[in-house]
Amino acid sequence: MEANAPGTSADPFEAALEPGDFIWQPELAETGQIHAYVDLGAQLVTVYRGNTRIGVSTISSGMEGYETPTGVFEILQKKVEHYSNLYNDAPMPYMQRLTWDGIAFHVGKLPGEAASHGCIRLPEEFAVKFFEATEMGAPVEIVGTTGSPDVTLAANETREMPLTPRQQTAALNKAAASGTFEVAMTE
Repeated sequence: MEANAPGTSADPFEAALEPGDFIWQPELAETGQIHAYVDLGAQLVTVYRGNTRIGVSTISSGMEGYETPTGVFEILQKKVEHYSNLYNDAPMPYMQRLTWDGIAFHVGKLPGEAASHGCIRLPEEFAVKFFEATEMGAPVEIVGTTGSPDVTLAANETREMPLTPRQQTAALNKAAASGTFEVAMTE
């Protein structure tokens, strides 16, 4: 269900979402890099264009024993039609790969809790919109643990994404080449 219907609260991102619900308002920011922030505790993904939040959706992440990894990732591969090579050719429509060992965003069932084998399941309509908005290399930050929200996403409207590993390396190389590189050591 797309939750940006007329007559809703002034800030639609404040709305409580039920499993399968999402909000998608790309018109709030027409330029800037797309990046995503996944909160495993809240079972939500928030999508930003630049520093502006343009979407939020419920998800289903990895269940106990198959936890979704945390950290900063990049979209490594995108396929509209994809089938799992790990789980009996299970369909994974609108797959956006985050790791080469099987973690990805894709369309899937959303029971309201962590229930996947590590992937991040999305509502179909949201998955299509998110897939169309992203580019290869788009950063994705995954935080938290299942069952304990780490952040209040609504309070994070101007949140800066951390640098991706590739961006960190480039920044360190640039600083080292210019002689502005400093190392702080702690005991």
